[in-house]
Amino acid sequence: MIRPIIQNYKRNLNRENTFDLIDSQNEANIPYFIISKPKQIRFERQGAVKIMESWSNGTKSFFSGLILLKHTKNVYFGNRKESGKRKSLFCIIEVSNDLIQLVYYKQFCPRKRTNQISLLLRYFNPQLHPTND
Repeated sequence: MIRPIIQNYKRNLNRENTFDLIDSQNEANIPYFIISKPKQIRFERQGAVKIMESWSNGTKSFFSGLILLKHTKNVYFGNRKESGKRKSLFCIIEVSNDLIQLVYYKQFCPRKRTNQISLLLRYFNPQLHPTND
C-alpha cells in the first residue's frame, strides 16, 4: 500500500481559521491552510462541508472541498490537482480544536470516490473514532 506523507498543523491564534505547519519538513508543500465553510452551493452539492485553501506568493496554491469521511466525526477528505493531470488524495484529522493532522497521498488518487473512501477507511480504521450511525 502506498505510504502517505503525514504533517501536523497547529491553530494560529492571530489568524482566524488558519493552521500553520509545525513539522520541520514540508513534503506536501502546504506551509499553512485556512478552513472555511463553502461559499458556493456547487461544493455542497458535491458533498463538501468545509473548504481548505492556501496561498503562496499571493497565488492560491491549494484549494479543495472537504467531505466528511463516513463512519467518522473528525476526518475529512478531498483531492488536490498536481502539475499535469495527476491528483493527490488527502485527508485531515481534527485531533483537537487546535491540532490538525494532514495525511497526503502525493500524486495518488483513485478516480472513484467510493475507492477513495475505501482506501482511507482501510488505512486509518485503527486510528479513527467511529460514530454510531
